[in-house]
Amino acid sequence: MFRMTASTVIRRPIEEVFAYFADGTNEPQYNSDFHSSERITEGPIGQGTRFHQKGKRTDVIYEITSHDPPNHVTFRLLKADIPVRVSGAHHFEAVPGGTRVTWIYDAEPFTPLFRVLAPLLRPVAERRNQHHLNRARRVLEQQRHG
Repeated sequence: MFRMTASTVIRRPIEEVFAYFADGTNEPQYNSDFHSSERITEGPIGQGTRFHQKGKRTDVIYEITSHDPPNHVTFRLLKADIPVRVSGAHHFEAVPGGTRVTWIYDAEPFTPLFRVLAPLLRPVAERRNQHHLNRARRVLEQQRHG
């Protein structure tokens, strides 16, 4: 298993930033790997909420495993077209001028080839996650509110 992290400060209130990331339908706005994301469960977003995301190279279903506004949300992939089990957490902390967002993803390759490649893929995946988080920061900071 390997861990990937990414972090940034977004100049928006913590409640707003938390709500944005907890709602998986927002992900195509900042993650070009996905062209669509829909909620496939009923009710308010919280523990047990599932999202179906479709992309150029992958089709993913994930589930929120804990939902503690505005501090953190965790999830796990239930279905993915990749040979890796992924779970993760998004942590939020109010800081002067905005919200610190920290992503932590744990990936466990389950094929021999990906176990061997994991040490090479980790830095690439980590840079990609940081890129997505930086794009999300720009999207959130450019949105008009109020």
